[in-house]
Amino acid sequence: MCAAVYVLSTVTGYVLTSALLLKCPNLLHRRKRETFLSRHISHRGGAGENLENTMAAFKHAVDLGTDMLELDCHLTKDEQVVVSHDANLRRATGINAQISDMAYAVFLREERGQAYPSPQGRFDAFPNTPVLVDIKVSRLVVKYLTESI
Repeated sequence: MCAAVYVLSTVTGYVLTSALLLKCPNLLHRRKRETFLSRHISHRGGAGENLENTMAAFKHAVDLGTDMLELDCHLTKDEQVVVSHDANLRRATGINAQISDMAYAVFLREERGQAYPSPQGRFDAFPNTPVLVDIKVSRLVVKYLTESI
């Protein structure tokens, strides 16, 4: 009888506590504050509407009211950061060349005036719009992590 009362009281306490915490989770945890609510992210600047990753694409997306911009980064041979989704320029420019094999000056010439500035150019042009940076090269992460330590 004593064991049954103990089990019954334990289960009842567990059920009541669970129900209370289910209804009022703030008793244990504070509600997280979201820094911003993003309903629309322009992937590559809205690649379906403009030439992807160009300033024109990003400007168009911001003009339409996007909540966040997304861009991809690669490193050139001389370790300059450039904005491009693909490691090869073929799809975007028609030139079969790897970005990692090109010097930055050559990259600027080959992109044929499409206005692919550095990521910093995006941050400067749209200071009030959050930017999600997709780093495509692991050595880029290592380079900047070691510089900041």
